[in-house]
Amino acid sequence: MTSVSERFRLDGRLALITGSSAGIGLAIARGLAQAGARVVLNGRTAETLHASAETLRSEGLEAHSRVFDVTDSESELARPGIAPYTASKGALKMLTKGMAVDWGPHGLNVNGIPRRQRFAGRSAR
Repeated sequence: MTSVSERFRLDGRLALITGSSAGIGLAIARGLAQAGARVVLNGRTAETLHASAETLRSEGLEAHSRVFDVTDSESELARPGIAPYTASKGALKMLTKGMAVDWGPHGLNVNGIPRRQRFAGRSAR
């Protein structure tokens, strides 16, 4: 029988994990790296973020770090020409809802966890 870790391999993949300097985000980054992915940790506090990346590297995992706030209106996510991203985000939301309706009766939970983003000083969902 093949184990889950043998079937879930991410060799050759690159994963950006936001909010990954500690807690759940760091645990997700560790799991993806253990599955073979190169991981990029992201957070707002450079010292904590770089220490977390160093911890993963000391475990023999490939980890990089990039400090930026994904909710900052000056970040890469809030730029002119962002319409394709927002359209795909909306499509993902509707796909999640549709899958929940289709698969719910079979006992499967389908969840989409949105991240709150700020644009021009106000919150948007």
